[in-house]
Amino acid sequence: MDWRSLLLFLVFGQLLLLGLDIWERFFSARRRYARGALRSRTIFFIVAVTLAYGSLQVLGMQLVPGINELIAAAALSSPEAVPTISATPHPAVYVVLVVVAFYVLGLCDYLVHRFLSHGRYLWFTHESHHLVNDVSTFMPGIFVRPYAFVVYLPSAFAAILIMQALLATLGYGAYDMTSIIIAVILLQTSVLGASHSSYLRRCGWMHAILRPLGITSPQDHWLHHCSDLDCNYGNSVVLWDRVFGTYVDPLRTDTANRKAGLSYRQDFLGAVTASNLCLPAQVRRRYQIHLFCNETPEKTVARQLNGRIEGAPASRP
Repeated sequence: MDWRSLLLFLVFGQLLLLGLDIWERFFSARRRYARGALRSRTIFFIVAVTLAYGSLQVLGMQLVPGINELIAAAALSSPEAVPTISATPHPAVYVVLVVVAFYVLGLCDYLVHRFLSHGRYLWFTHESHHLVNDVSTFMPGIFVRPYAFVVYLPSAFAAILIMQALLATLGYGAYDMTSIIIAVILLQTSVLGASHSSYLRRCGWMHAILRPLGITSPQDHWLHHCSDLDCNYGNSVVLWDRVFGTYVDPLRTDTANRKAGLSYRQDFLGAVTASNLCLPAQVRRRYQIHLFCNETPEKTVARQLNGRIEGAPASRP
């Protein structure tokens, strides 16, 4: 599979998830949401925000090197490879390498997500992703992420370095890892999209299948978006949450009736400007921002002395 085929597959997969979530949100479960009917102008507003967020994401990604450039940079920064046994791994070895790479990239993603995205200095780049209380693939901040490039670079480069070292150790140091990276990106992106799907979150069988594999289920990741929990940082792999003690099982009885979104007042503009600019109150009312963003007293927006934004999860149950 080449990069173009990968892109087409990812676009098709995301469109499928979008369709399922839109159907689930607006047609099949209207009574369950009980949030009131959306005005036409609200829908147009959300579409406009999605386009704006998407534009910021595209522009941001232009600032970082592509996968091929990162692979070349990793090769220059690595010591001499172990003498090569074969230029091309056996198919069974290739499958093992893809699986290992998937979990290795999951570890890099976990560390970056937990300590950088949720850290003191870079929380503002991740705030928009936790803004909405309606965790669905069509929501701006989830479907499109303005600051995705901030976490992409360290995660991808670290994973490539580790995979390069593994290939060299196995005697395949001269093998072009591009096909492995493509396969891993396909797996990771598929899990990432599914983990935010409101439609798939209703499918308990997904958690039953993915849990033994240590792969993030929609039920797992929902808890990460709950405002009063600090858990399940793995976007695609929760194995590392279990290893480092940050995993909370959605089957626990005390995880029911949680509330997603931020526990302080924020909006779509404030979430991408570190609260330096926010939507006026009349705009919030006109476009029904309360249906997507939690309404709490303004004073809770203050930053705490420990460096975290108030309302960002600070402890695990």
